[in-house]
Amino acid sequence: MTTWNDLITQVAQDLRDPTHVVWTVSELEGYLASALAALQRHMPRFCATVLASQAGVYTYDISSIDGLLDVVAVWYPWDPSQPQMDPPPVCPHAILEDGAVTILATETPRGTDQDQLRVLYTAAHTISGYGGAVETTLDAWALSLVALGACGWAALSRQVGEIGAVTPTGRTPAELAAYGEICRRGFAYGLEQARRLSLSRHDARVMREATV
Repeated sequence: MTTWNDLITQVAQDLRDPTHVVWTVSELEGYLASALAALQRHMPRFCATVLASQAGVYTYDISSIDGLLDVVAVWYPWDPSQPQMDPPPVCPHAILEDGAVTILATETPRGTDQDQLRVLYTAAHTISGYGGAVETTLDAWALSLVALGACGWAALSRQVGEIGAVTPTGRTPAELAAYGEICRRGFAYGLEQARRLSLSRHDARVMREATV
């Protein structure tokens, strides 16, 4: 599993600065955090959880769902003994400001195992060692994209202050600028691919395998 420290090491090596002569660890962490935040906006993590219904209750607390960003859909009634219902029982819902979701069901909830709520939602990705996370939820491609974005911002930021000099990495400011621009364009292209992938996953009908 790739950790936050692994990414710092990777970015430092890609920048030809493995001993942090030019970019400090703190600086690289800032660039990585910015790249991760950009990726989060384009490709959040899709998850699912099941809430037990309560007889006669339409509003349910979702504030305890870890990392919740947005609710994509609510399947109700959800019967775990029939997980492959087609079409899925998408129920209109409303998100309340106090961290609750209200289902606009046509039938009164019964509070049985056959009418639970399956909440499909997006959550923030985590990288082990960053922000107290112990798990990395990004795959190898997405992690490489985060590192690429960090390299681009690091190079473009540094070249401005190195005009007329050769950096300890052996690159001139012009070379740093060219390298940074290549990384920036690659990162932008990768974010667009991530966005398209995320849109295909956003359809509630294809979220049957989301982790519960």
